[in-house]
Amino acid sequence: MLIKYVQIKMIFRGWARNKVYTFISLLSLVSGLTCSVLLIAFVMREYRIADSVPDSECTYIIESENSQYNHVKMFSVESELPVRLQETFPDIRDICVFKGEDAAIVQDKGLLYTEKYFSVLPEFLDFFKPEVVSGDLERVLSGTTELAVSESYGRKLFGEENPLGKVLTMEIRKYMPVEKGYGYWVDARQEYTVAAVFKDMKNSILCCNMLQGLSREILTREETQGLEFYAFVKLNPKADRFVLEKKIDQNAGLMELADGKVRLLPADQIYFNPTEYCSLLRGRDKSLLYISLSIALAILLIACFNYVNISMTRNMQRLRNTGQQMVCGALVGSMRLQLITETFIQVVLSFGIAVWLIYEILPVFNAFLGADLSLSAVFYGPARIVFLLLIVVLSVGPSFYIFSRLGKIQLSAVLKNETQRKSELIKGMVVAQFVVSAVLVAVVLNIHRQMEYIAHSRPDSDRIVAVNPTSGNFDEKTWDAFRNQLRTLPEIEAVTTTKMTQNMSGQTGDINYCVFDCDDSYFDVYGVKILMGNGFSSLSAKSDQVLVNETFASLVGKSAILGYTFDYWDKSRKTVVGVVNDFQVDRFSMRIPPMVLHPDPSGAGRLVVKAGENTSYADLKMKINTLWYETAPGNTGLSCLTMADIYKGFHRDELRLMKTVWIFMWVSLLLTGVGLFGLAWYTVESRKKEIGVRKINGASGNQVMLLICRQFMIWIGVAFLIALPLAFYFTEEWMKQFLYKADFTLWTYLLAGGFIFSVGFLTVIWQSRAAAGLNPVEMFKNEI
Repeated sequence: MLIKYVQIKMIFRGWARNKVYTFISLLSLVSGLTCSVLLIAFVMREYRIADSVPDSECTYIIESENSQYNHVKMFSVESELPVRLQETFPDIRDICVFKGEDAAIVQDKGLLYTEKYFSVLPEFLDFFKPEVVSGDLERVLSGTTELAVSESYGRKLFGEENPLGKVLTMEIRKYMPVEKGYGYWVDARQEYTVAAVFKDMKNSILCCNMLQGLSREILTREETQGLEFYAFVKLNPKADRFVLEKKIDQNAGLMELADGKVRLLPADQIYFNPTEYCSLLRGRDKSLLYISLSIALAILLIACFNYVNISMTRNMQRLRNTGQQMVCGALVGSMRLQLITETFIQVVLSFGIAVWLIYEILPVFNAFLGADLSLSAVFYGPARIVFLLLIVVLSVGPSFYIFSRLGKIQLSAVLKNETQRKSELIKGMVVAQFVVSAVLVAVVLNIHRQMEYIAHSRPDSDRIVAVNPTSGNFDEKTWDAFRNQLRTLPEIEAVTTTKMTQNMSGQTGDINYCVFDCDDSYFDVYGVKILMGNGFSSLSAKSDQVLVNETFASLVGKSAILGYTFDYWDKSRKTVVGVVNDFQVDRFSMRIPPMVLHPDPSGAGRLVVKAGENTSYADLKMKINTLWYETAPGNTGLSCLTMADIYKGFHRDELRLMKTVWIFMWVSLLLTGVGLFGLAWYTVESRKKEIGVRKINGASGNQVMLLICRQFMIWIGVAFLIALPLAFYFTEEWMKQFLYKADFTLWTYLLAGGFIFSVGFLTVIWQSRAAAGLNPVEMFKNEI
């Protein structure tokens, strides 16, 4: 017991004598553990969410191919399709259908637009088994006049008051039938009573704030066409989904409802197969998880390399003392135990600090990754075993390596201070660290280039701003008056009511096209160029003239496009009078669709402004909101987004990936710099006699600095040459998802290399200057 006490006391005394290296060791371990624990916990939680659906082995979501727009796969289906499927195929045991609700809550200060509001069949309870906090959710879903809210949404609406029994007045869209197959939609108000509160679905693939009942009868009505529906099915245990999919494809009546191929996607695959335009389901690009896990392992390895590196320098520094202990009869086993004990204490201490850091930075981590990770979720279930094994491996692995290296040194060499000055493995560790850092830097630069290319793919995208209200407490006349007053502001160059993206879709023959209703300012604001033919001779909405883009023209044939007539979506005949340039209106992983530009003085009823060349975004936003408050007093401010921001918003997962790699790139550089510092110190310490001899023989300080720096610069150069093809490979693999991408340039890779060289040089030069200033006399005193 006394011996163990003495050993622990010696450990802490050694830490106190070597404060710098103790700090470096702890910094490496804390940084590595914080990053790796966070990222590993994030990945494990994402897989738990993916597998959160009860009975996932027999539960599927209906997925269809949208032939109207780029043949993209979508979870949104026609409402009648799941009903018909269940009626046609006995293998389908049950269905659960969600309907997206477009509504606003009437409040004293105006309208509050609802978020994640769905009506759903009562089978929802059996399919997803939600946790009910209070009230009767089964009763809510059996009718259509009561609501259920999530805990967080209830607090948003009612504060700390109990939501049960509260009455909400909702402004909804109501269908008014006129005759069979014809009707129209009107705004109406209806009261709903909150009758249930359910737990937030943070660990579910579903994302719901409000629920109400949905009647099966509604699913077969004509007015549901074009609305937002999502359908899950449960198959009988012996059913084969692949056989069922073939039967569906062969059923002509069902294929008309599906508007493309129908597939049944297993519930446990939904989360990692996010599709476009789905408001019900959460999703995550799986590549983000793979990259996050790879970064976690790379950071952890760098931290381990650093710890081994620093520990080796410390142990080589005190090697003479170790040799004296061995001469005095110290057992190898007890010395090994002391080293393991010291490592274990450092790892446990570092892990404790890492847990505290994780608690502090979780909000920031969740914000930039779009996650909802809590400290309890970090150490949930199997994660505890993983982290316990991590502590054991970090405690035992480096210790055994260090002792194995020390064990190869002869005792006589230790006492004569003639130990081996070079460790090829340690050099390899530094090279590996710089390879990881260089790859991360190059990948970040290339992702940033692609994001900037996307954001600025259309002319003046930083000057084009979409303006949208955040509340609905105003009438159409107020909005029109505000739009007209905007035209008078000197900071605004032009105003249009045409959307940045499509208004609607249409089809003529085999061509599925997007429609843009263009007012007289459309071409001035968006910079669209007419490549062939002429513009509109009339801006009347009843005009039979349209313009098409290059993609549309190529499908028809450019030689025959001018004067080409076709059936428009409203059954009228339109004539092509000109061709405009192609431009993307969605993700750059999708092909530019055929487009039709149709004249309409009222546009699409939206508000988009183009700022003057010398007007800053902040000034423009302030001017717009000031004018809005004057025009519509009592309303909340307006939402202003540049076209560049909107186009970046199409690529949220890619932006999150860029932020993730960017953050951990800096962590990697920090750890790499620390590791290089340790090796530079060790090099200077082990070569003091050589440096002293060189200085006695007339070597200048600059020559000594060059001697120390040269080998490190060579290692960094080797690391860069290894990293170059790796960075190119990873960048190209990531870029494969895009159909439209920034041109390749070698400058990003050279910039990454220059940055890595700068980090290495600045780290080593400090130790080199210290070595150049050493007094040779003092060096040889230690040898006497």
